[in-house]
Amino acid sequence: MQDLTTTQKNQLSAAARTLDYTGGFGQLIQDLIDIINAGNIGVTADAWDVDAAAKNSGLFAQDADNTTGLTFAYRASRFNNGLAIITVAAGTLALSASTTNYVEVDSAGTVSSNTSGFTATSMPLYQIATGVSTITTVTNKKSLMTLLTALTGAKLTTTAKTKSIEIPLGTLSATGTFLFVAPHACTVTAMSLASATAVAGDNTNYWTFAAINKTSSGSGTTAVLAATDPNTTKATGGTSISAYIVRDLTLHGTSGNLDLAAGDVVVFTATKTSSADPLTNAVLRVNYKSEN
Repeated sequence: MQDLTTTQKNQLSAAARTLDYTGGFGQLIQDLIDIINAGNIGVTADAWDVDAAAKNSGLFAQDADNTTGLTFAYRASRFNNGLAIITVAAGTLALSASTTNYVEVDSAGTVSSNTSGFTATSMPLYQIATGVSTITTVTNKKSLMTLLTALTGAKLTTTAKTKSIEIPLGTLSATGTFLFVAPHACTVTAMSLASATAVAGDNTNYWTFAAINKTSSGSGTTAVLAATDPNTTKATGGTSISAYIVRDLTLHGTSGNLDLAAGDVVVFTATKTSSADPLTNAVLRVNYKSEN
């Protein structure tokens, strides 16, 4: 059986001094029960339920025996990060003096502290106030209950929230115009195209690529692609197209130009100048992400 801590022993000693022995054994037991229920040592759950929830639970318990000065010690722990069970060995942290320290653990199992605040992507453990050379208060900030709401883009990684639209352009021997519609509020993160045949770089015979957000009203004029030579196949300033190699286009430099509202219609135009080589079985790909 595990020994009581000094705090528990002190609480029991204080409780014993308040017991009424004149009422017999039954009164003594009742007084003890009342004190336990009303005090810090009171637990109303069944013992087996407490053991099931807490015994060897791996909840980053403070290791009081090894906590000293500005060194905070914690016991071995474990948690599920959504992909695997992460096991964390017991350890210590050197806290900053005369300030508030925020102790947390990230999804990889790294326990750390800072003096700025809890990190959004980490799990809070303790908020610890320190003096010049000692720990003054330790406040448990662990959340043992989690409410999972709808899975939105804001809760996903950039990779998970990024989607793409692929638009077949077919074979272009002349200027062509193509449309795509924003399925919901989103931000364009990349535009690229590919062709089954090569297009040589040439300052006389070249293609120019542009994209304009007409919005849902059809009258918008916001450029999504930069209106510069990198979005051409010119020999000077532009880029040729190799067969079956994805050619990235240059987005507009103003971030707001890349934001689309639900239902916005974006017009992509491939403009042929003089006798540029044709685009064969070409495909346009638009990558976008949503925070909603």
